[in-house]
Amino acid sequence: MAIKTLTLRISLTIKEDLRQLAEKDHRSFSNMIEAMILDHCKLQDIAIPEQLSLSRDSISQNYKD
Repeated sequence: MAIKTLTLRISLTIKEDLRQLAEKDHRSFSNMIEAMILDHCKLQDIAIPEQLSLSRDSISQNYKD
């Protein structure tokens, strides 16, 4: 799996909220975003085969805590 850089613009508030979520879940900021994308794809029945092994079954549960 190749790792690429993604640049996006988000509000400072959302960035801070994501940082706090990542810290709570013991993840890096970039890993938190990747996990959220994978979880969203799973909810939408969009398969990303090379990434499925990285996701955890409890990702959705962690967002609700």
